[in-house]
Amino acid sequence: TVPTQALYLLNSEFMIGQARAIVARPDLQEGKVDDRIASLYSLILNRAANAAELKRARNFVDDLQGDTKTAKAIDAALGELAHVLLASTEFLFVD
Repeated sequence: TVPTQALYLLNSEFMIGQARAIVARPDLQEGKVDDRIASLYSLILNRAANAAELKRARNFVDDLQGDTKTAKAIDAALGELAHVLLASTEFLFVD
């Protein structure tokens, strides 16, 4: 494992596209933002997010949205969250 691997994952068009594709799944298009965040954790990391993770993720999504609360802005912010989860150590390595 080298730092360039992490940089590749964060800058890879493939990984960005995969994150967007995950958020575009029909089962992730419905529901409240908090429920969609919980679904991302479940789908990507195969576990439930704890309360602190949910709070950090919600703050992350809210910061990315800014004052724009449109469906497109929410999907874009959730796509960034999915990208972060896909690039996380927990996703990349078996414990």
